[in-house]
Amino acid sequence: MRAFSVMSLGLCLLISSSAFALSEANDINFEERISNGTVVVDFYSHSCPHCVKFAPTFRQVAQDMSSDRTFITLNVKTSPKAAKRHGISRIPTVVIFEDGNEVKRRTGGGSADSLKSFIQK
Repeated sequence: MRAFSVMSLGLCLLISSSAFALSEANDINFEERISNGTVVVDFYSHSCPHCVKFAPTFRQVAQDMSSDRTFITLNVKTSPKAAKRHGISRIPTVVIFEDGNEVKRRTGGGSADSLKSFIQK
């Protein structure tokens, strides 16, 4: 019985840690989504191997740092207007917005530590 309760606890922890959900923006709501506060955006595509590899890193950093900023994603294939409006030509690209204004950007994947450092500077 004791092993079962430990396993149950582990399962609960696993479920709760994977329950973090990143919000997906689109052409219709993107400008509104970036207009208030600090928003970190991952511009990506499911057909981009580098984006697919980077996605878990972005998700983990978002989960770790979401207490004082918002993290969202935007698929450039399904929402090309927002990507074009913000000059996204390579993916993955991470852009930080403050109240709707671009503060900085970086293109390419990378480690969680390098992404956190980029966001904090």
